[in-house]
Amino acid sequence: MRIQEMAAESGLTTYALRFYERKGLVTPKRDARGDRDYSPVEQSAVHRIAMYRRAGLSVEEIKAIFTGMPTTEMITLLRTTRDKTIAQRQAMDETIAYLGEKIAHEEGRLKDGGQHIPTPSEDVDNDGLADN
Repeated sequence: MRIQEMAAESGLTTYALRFYERKGLVTPKRDARGDRDYSPVEQSAVHRIAMYRRAGLSVEEIKAIFTGMPTTEMITLLRTTRDKTIAQRQAMDETIAYLGEKIAHEEGRLKDGGQHIPTPSEDVDNDGLADN
């Protein structure tokens, strides 16, 4: 698989793929023209890199995994990363819920004739508590 195809399939840029190659994470073979040719093994490595990077692992951590990090260290690293990712997801879920409530609130305000976005001081109800 050529670099453009690998980029399209993995969601990474060709720049990122070349960067990971320079860092020693992948070593695609070259064809007769000198173009990179990603074997199934390299394709799998690229997909693992993409997932690890999305999870927040550094290039150095990925390189350590790829070059024989002890299994117990890898498990600890992946558990810690998973726990951080879960916390981030929970924060995002709260944000999504807040935005949904705010959209519904503002749609209601618009229906009632409100035409401008209220300032924070205008958005406080009579109890002194902020509306969503």
